[in-house]
Amino acid sequence: MRSEAKTLMLVCRSDYDRLCAGVQPGGGRILACLHEHSHQLSAACGQAMPRADALRNSAAAAGAIPK
Repeated sequence: MRSEAKTLMLVCRSDYDRLCAGVQPGGGRILACLHEHSHQLSAACGQAMPRADALRNSAAAAGAIPK
């Protein structure tokens, strides 16, 4: 799961830098910021967002991160 999460982070890195650079990491804040700017995401990042959501939900269900 970690390698897939890292791949997703790389795909969305430029979108994060452009849209969410001031957002404190943790607690799902970056993912929430990217969702808030979904209409401005690159095509690759936009396509990766459903998988990012699924990974976050899996990690929360496993207790690895807060729900």
